[in-house]
Amino acid sequence: MANVFMTGATGFLGKKCLNELLNEKDISSIFVLTRNKTGAEENFSIALEKAKQTEKSLEFLEGDITKLNMGLSPPDAKKVEKSEEVHHFAGNISLGNRGSDEDTYSVNTNGVENLIGFFQNSSRLEKLFYCSSAFVSGISCERVSEDWINFPEFQRNAYERSKWMAEEILRETSKNLPIYVLRS
Repeated sequence: MANVFMTGATGFLGKKCLNELLNEKDISSIFVLTRNKTGAEENFSIALEKAKQTEKSLEFLEGDITKLNMGLSPPDAKKVEKSEEVHHFAGNISLGNRGSDEDTYSVNTNGVENLIGFFQNSSRLEKLFYCSSAFVSGISCERVSEDWINFPEFQRNAYERSKWMAEEILRETSKNLPIYVLRS
């Protein structure tokens, strides 16, 4: 039975992923990174009930993807270290209308660096799923391949650049970690 670590469960795709993970028969524990543990437990009461019904452990761990070790307390970090799967959905999806470019890079790019730094020496990690974006291709009239993308000639905003930079970090570390990039 697998232990899973997840980020970004409060977002649209993250919620869908968490629900699917709760249906998986071979998963025993799901650890979810959240900035506000109490708020997450209140907002995810249905998921917590579903976890009980499916005999899974669902635990919300307070932290911050932009911080070293994802801002996890040492006891929570020990729990997360046991993960065989990681589902990284956390991201700043601002297209320049809200927030700052600095916030976008901090979450989307530095967050990936922190995640990779945490798991880079893991002997247990079997799969790391990263939720990227088709926007990493920038403006293009060509078909976007499913391979790694070279730096696009035209990118419109910090969101597109930060997601591309995150994929570059993952490409560099994919020789050492089992990484799967999911573009939505």
